[in-house]
Amino acid sequence: MRGSRKASRRNAGAKGRQPGRSVPIDNFGSPVDSDEEREHSRVIHSGGRKESQGESRRRRRRRWWGAALIIVLLLVVGAVVLRIAPILTVSSFSVKGNEQTSKEDIIAASGIHEGQNMTRIDTHAAASHVVGLPWVTKATVERSWPRTISISVKEATVAFYVDDDGDHLFDDNGREFDVSPHPDGALKLDGNTSPDEETARAVAHVAQAVHEHAPGIVGDIDHIDAQNENNISLVFKDEKTVKWGTSNNASSKAEATKAVLQREGRVWDVSNPAQVSVKE
Repeated sequence: MRGSRKASRRNAGAKGRQPGRSVPIDNFGSPVDSDEEREHSRVIHSGGRKESQGESRRRRRRRWWGAALIIVLLLVVGAVVLRIAPILTVSSFSVKGNEQTSKEDIIAASGIHEGQNMTRIDTHAAASHVVGLPWVTKATVERSWPRTISISVKEATVAFYVDDDGDHLFDDNGREFDVSPHPDGALKLDGNTSPDEETARAVAHVAQAVHEHAPGIVGDIDHIDAQNENNISLVFKDEKTVKWGTSNNASSKAEATKAVLQREGRVWDVSNPAQVSVKE
């Protein structure tokens, strides 16, 4: 019986071989695969592995796109919720840089109020509204998360004022910007009417130069006399007068004014600061 089984296996293996080919037999009488058959088997198995790797990459790609879609949806939902739901609302204000303008006036001008949604505030528009205040020349409005609005302002510097039924204030550019009590150190322009634009700019330039280059004499000045932009003088409390002429070379004229005040003479001319002269 055993011999019959072996013979059957040999006959079966022989049927699968081409005529004329020798078929190697192992110690048990079973046919052994040739190198060609083994290579063929490896190719088949290798192809199977390639298909499996391709399917794995496709699965990973689908998972990646699915995760990305979920993240995008969460971000969109979160943005909508923050914009609509009253979660991040204004609860406080921080105001800096103001001396002449009250914090309350600045906040009111911004148009922002407590309880307003932080994400829906137009900071540029709010800053523009704040700059509309008389003293404010520059404003910045920012969100300070989570619930504070920060407002920084720069206020005008008063170069001089005109006493005409109230103090008319002029800034460093000669622009009249408010009617209110003048601050300490502001120089008075003589007369009871506001000057024309050219004269106002010239007087502002003179006042600015005195504050920057001769601050020690500011307290001694009684007023500025300006017939026009070409005929400007400083009149002092001790009745001395220093004629400047135009506002050209204002810094040099301010230095020259400091020097002549130490000399005898009631009227001085510094229109040419390199060659000053006494008139009286």
